[in-house]
Parts: sequence; C-alpha cells; structure tokens
Amino acid sequence: MSAKSLSEYNLTANQKTLFHHNGYNGVTLLYVIKGQVDVTSEELCVTLYTGDLLLINNNTEYEIQSEQENIVITLEVSNFYFSRYYKNYFYHKYILLPQNYADFKRKYVENIQLLLAKMMVAYIKSSEEAALEINRQLSEILLILVSFFKEKNISTYKNNSAYSSRIEKTIQFLDSHYNQDVSLQKMAEREHVSFAYLSRLFKKEVGIGFMQYLTKLKFQHAVHDLINTSKPVYRIIEDHGFSNTKQFINLFKKVYNNTPNQFRNEYKKKPDRAIFIKKHVEIEEMKVKEANINEVVSILSDIINNSGSREYTLEQYSHTEEQVISLSGKVKSEGFTTLEHIVTIGELNELLKEDVRQQIVMLKQASHINYVDTYHLISGNTILPEFATDEPIPTYSPYNNSDIALSFLKQHNIHLFVRLYHANIREDPYAYIEKSTKFFKHCISLYGFDYVKKWQFVYYIEDKQAVSHRDLETCYFLVRDSIKAYLPDAKVGFYYPASEEIQFKTDPFFTSDIAKSMDFFGYTASFSEHIDLDKISNKPFGNEITYIQEKTKHIKQGLKFHGINIPLVLMKWNSLTGNTRHTNGSFFRAALIFHTLLDLAHHINSVGISLNTEIQQETQVGHIDVSGIAAFYLFNTKRPLFYVLQFMDKLKGKIIAQGDGYLVTKTYFGYQVVLTNLSVFNPYLSVQEHLTQSFKKRKIMTFHGIESGQYQIRKYIFDQQHGALYKQYERFQTKYGRDYEVFDYLNRNTMPDFTVYDESINNEQWTVLSELDINAIHFYELKKAME
Repeated sequence: MSAKSLSEYNLTANQKTLFHHNGYNGVTLLYVIKGQVDVTSEELCVTLYTGDLLLINNNTEYEIQSEQENIVITLEVSNFYFSRYYKNYFYHKYILLPQNYADFKRKYVENIQLLLAKMMVAYIKSSEEAALEINRQLSEILLILVSFFKEKNISTYKNNSAYSSRIEKTIQFLDSHYNQDVSLQKMAEREHVSFAYLSRLFKKEVGIGFMQYLTKLKFQHAVHDLINTSKPVYRIIEDHGFSNTKQFINLFKKVYNNTPNQFRNEYKKKPDRAIFIKKHVEIEEMKVKEANINEVVSILSDIINNSGSREYTLEQYSHTEEQVISLSGKVKSEGFTTLEHIVTIGELNELLKEDVRQQIVMLKQASHINYVDTYHLISGNTILPEFATDEPIPTYSPYNNSDIALSFLKQHNIHLFVRLYHANIREDPYAYIEKSTKFFKHCISLYGFDYVKKWQFVYYIEDKQAVSHRDLETCYFLVRDSIKAYLPDAKVGFYYPASEEIQFKTDPFFTSDIAKSMDFFGYTASFSEHIDLDKISNKPFGNEITYIQEKTKHIKQGLKFHGINIPLVLMKWNSLTGNTRHTNGSFFRAALIFHTLLDLAHHINSVGISLNTEIQQETQVGHIDVSGIAAFYLFNTKRPLFYVLQFMDKLKGKIIAQGDGYLVTKTYFGYQVVLTNLSVFNPYLSVQEHLTQSFKKRKIMTFHGIESGQYQIRKYIFDQQHGALYKQYERFQTKYGRDYEVFDYLNRNTMPDFTVYDESINNEQWTVLSELDINAIHFYELKKAME
C-alpha cells in the first residue's frame, strides 16, 4: 500500500525484500507484523521476527533484507516535528532493540506496537477524524520514547557496552570542551598515545571519526540554541566552536535543506505550517512492494482486539525519577522483629458471632494473631449468672458462652489479653477476685495450664486524675496477686492513660510500687492526639508524621530513666487520616501504616488493632473516632490495614539495603524488594484528586548486586486503584442499602493486584519501573530458579 508522506512524519506498510536508506532526518520505527527481516547498519545487525520493534536513530544509514514474505510498518518522525515538542531532542539517542527490552519496559513496548497498529488503521480508514487520531497516537508514542527509551547522545548501539577508559575520557572531555580549541593531536597528547593510534581506536569504538563526532556534537548544541534562544546566528556559530559562518551554513543546508535563519523562522510558525526536510535516497536495486491492504487490516485488527487493557496512560505521572541502588551484600539488619498482634474484639461473647469468627480466621491466615483483647471479662455479660438446679449433673453452666469462645481461640492458638478495669474492680474487689478465681480454675481444668498461663492481663484506668493512688495501688495488688497465685507465669501489665507528653521526672507513679512490679507498659499514641485535622494547613507535614514513633521513644527513655526495662504494648494507635467518613475513606494510607509498623518493631513488643469498625466504635456525631485502627469494615470487607499486615508477615530474610522509599532483603529463595511512596498532606485534599496529582511518582529503580540468573518474579501492587476498599464502595452510589451481592463483589475486588512473570537478570543488575500512587506499596519477590 502507498505510503502516507508528510513533511513531519511518514507512515508506510510494505513488504521489503531489499531496501537501503541513506539516513532519515529523524527517528524511524520498524514494526514487523508478518515474517522476519534482517536489519543492518554501521551500529547494529539484528533479525526482527513477527512482533519485533526496532528504532533507527537520526541520520543512520541502514539496510533491510529478507528472503520470505513479510510486512513491515515504518514510522518516520522528522527532527523538526520531534524537536518542536521536545526541546532537548537533539541531546539524546533513543534505544529500542528487541533483545534489549528491559522487563519493566515491556508494557511500553507493547503500547507502542498497539499505537502503531491504531495509527495505520486510522490512516487506512481515512475518516474525518483520522488526522486527529493519528496525531494523538503519534504524540503518545513520542512521549513513551522520551520517558523510557532515551539515552545521552554519546552512547552507541555497538555491543551495547561502555567504551574503553581511554575513549570514555576522550568523549567526556569533548562533551565539556567541544566549543574550545580541541584537536585529535591534543587529545592524543593528553592520553600519551600517538595521533594515529587514537584515531583508529576512536573510529573503532565510536563508529565515526574524531572530527565527524566533534562536528556533530557542535552542530547538535548549535541547533538546540537556534531553536531555544534568540541569539543571532553568528553568535551561535562562535559559541559552539565553528571556524567560520560558511562551514556552518553549508552543513545546515546539507542536513535541513534550509539556512539557519529559514529553519528558525519555519520553526516559530504554527504547527500546521510544514517544513520540507531532506528525503531519503534509495539504491536502484531496491525491492519493495506495497503490502496487501486486506491482510494488513486483518493482522492489525487481531493485534488491537487481543491487546486487552494493554494501553497505558502517562498523564498522571508527568515526571520520571531514576535511582540506582548498590547492594553491597553486607547485612544492614539481621532480620525483622515480629510484633505480637493483639486484636481487640470487645467482650469475649463477640466471638459467638459468625462474622467475628470469620474475620479472626481470615486475619490469622493472612498474618498472625497472638492475643484477642477483651473487655469486662469478669464484670461483663460473658460469664452468666450462677443458679442451682435439681439435676445430678447440671446441664447449665455460667461458662457456656465463654467456653464456646475459648474453645475457638484455643483451636487457633490465640490467647486472651484481658483488660482489668479499675472502675469495676474498686466497687467490690473481693467479689471480683472470687469470681475471677473460679473462672481461672475452670479454664485451667478445661483447657490446660499450658494454654491459660500464656494469657496476659492489663490493669486499665481511663482517667488517672480521677483515681486515688492509694485506692489504685490496693486494688491493683489484690488482683495481681490473685492472678499470680494460679498463673505465676502470666504477665500483668499496666495501662497508662496519657494523650499528652508524659512527665516522667515529675509524675510520682513512675517511682511507685506499681511501676516497679508491672510486667509491661500499655499506652496509646495516635496522630490525632498531636494535630487538629480541622485546623491544619494544606502544606505537607514535616517531622510531625513520626509522632507515634517519637512518643514511643520518649516513653522508652522515660522508663529507662527510672530503671524500668519492660516490654511496651501499644494498645491503640492510628496514622494520619481524615476524621470524616469521606476523607478517611478517600485518603489512602497503606505506606504510612507500613512504615509506622516497620519502625515500631524496633521499640515495642506488641501492637493493638481493632478487629472491625463496629468494635472500634468509630462513628461519632459529625466526625469519626480516628484514635484507633481496624482491619475490617462491614460484612468482612477488608480495610488497608489487613493487607499491610499481610505484607509485613511476608517480609523475610535480612535487610541488605534500605532508604527513602525502598527496602531490599536477601532471603533463602532470592530477594524481596518493597517500594513505597510515602505521601503526607492534609487528608481533606484527597477528596479533590486534581490537587494531589503532584504526590504521585514514576520511578525507574536499578539495583546493582542482584545475583545473575533466571527468576520468577511475583509483583503485588496495593494502592488507590488496586485494593482500596473505599474506591470500590464509590461504585455503588445508592442510599437504599447494599445487599449480599454488593458485599460479595466488594470482597472479591478489594485486594492488591498480583502478577507473576519470569525474567533473566544479567550483569547483576535488575531494573524496575514503578508508577507509585499516593501511599502505594509495590512488593516484589524475586525467586531464583534452580539451574
């Protein structure tokens, strides 16, 4: 079929048996959609098979040969067109070779293929909108090339390897001094070699002669200034080291068929004003014929129809950051400290509810549960009233409900963490102790001493100022001693209620007998204690985000000041979040939770979480209580904490690299890499998505030091689009209720994205591209295959 010829780009679909091109003034994309062809240039020699894509750079002579039927789609994009929209075009080469598709780039290679297919179909249709479609797709292709496939222009395809140290130093010097009085003779003297030797070595490694390279370098810088500055031509010629005006103008005419001033004037005109560029010259024996249009349409239609959701958009991630991480192999940390998880369920009889038991099992399978935190075990409604019957062996027991709950917990190797409320105990301490003693005897008899002795108890006061210290001390030791009498190994701790900074040096509690006898110290720490969300500004937070960690360190140091070295139990906590239902749901915060737990593991033994929102009693008038955090919402739907705990439990091995936004571990099976985008801002902004775009990041991470070999890679993405519960809830905009079908859908669709693929890692280097949404977690497992 005939080519579409424009001054700005050319688009063709041909069968090429023998084709020679002297070099196009722009980039050329070759996409083989049928058969195979051999492509040769001074820089490469490669065979392209069906589905392969190759990019030929500016002014590169190349030849195509094939002995079989083939169809090659060719897209040529002129220097003029490309540089009009990308000012630094001339400073780069664009490297896209079949054998060099880095694994993280695969989806963008596939995207270019899909866009080329759509471009050609749009051209064949020739509808009224065809030109608009083609230009849109062309712009997307160029954006992908600039974002992921550009390299500094001094690089070459040749062997895709670095230059020798001598030529590397020569090129670096030319890059910095190209516009000064440099010559091959002077460079040879700098390197202490002969003129002839350096000339041969330069031509061999770079592919072109020294003077040709230097002239191209000067010319590229001059063209850049011509486009991007208002300097007069004579000044540009002087600035970039050309010996005279005539030399520069002749070179410009040879490349662009225009004088520099004509080129500049054309460039400033509107985009629809074309500038004619040099056409390629083909050798006489060239053998090219038009491809069959019906066959082209059939093949391209299959490509488009089979693409699925392969087309990726870039507008949300306007900037790409690149980072290189060296893995020295030295262990940064011996491993991870596993936090004990204490799951708050309210009264023990909550375990009689089916959904509560289901949630416990799901959380236990995904992560781990060491304890369930129960309220009012002795004073509440779980233990039923006693009364006498006329039966020889009573069928009724006051422990019927508690036995069902405890049997379930023992089956899953979960122990009790019992809150002992001072307000309940002080009403009648001796009756409380008598009732609890009977309960302990019953449980030891039924479940065994080895199970019950692992229970933990926390003496709980809700308002320290409203309690008499003498009264507190009396009740505390009565209860503590009664527990230790039957369960000497059980831990009895103390909960210290203080949202403000604790005054360790002046508070007499820390020199009391209670402080000396407690087995652990319970406390709360929530971001909402520190900042009033209704009054904060729109500016990002600074060090305030580590409030929970800093309060924990303060407590640890304060206890140490008094010689108290006991475990810390963070009974209630929460990260930054919104304090209304809408802002709380819209502000995705998985990375915040992940980093908080990761940091806390160095300082505390146990962390408390609420099982679900109902138990947490989150809802208040106008606002919600954000002092605590829950794993489930309603009807077994999972909140972000659930999956963060799952990721935490997945972490294995020893840390070999850790920094801002990344964590690398060496494991028995290979490696784990965790990438995060910690984003901290006023949660009220999260309901206006356009205000938070700048917090999203696209990062290209290269890790040096990964053992070479074949790997199976498991990739998990957890962000607003992949696993966030509230995002899925927003699909059901109804005030008339949600039935089982809705919640079944929510449960099936609120989980991190999960993919598995194989990759060959060479030269101990692995590169990955991650498009990190706000507070996203990207979790990779690199499992090395047995060879």
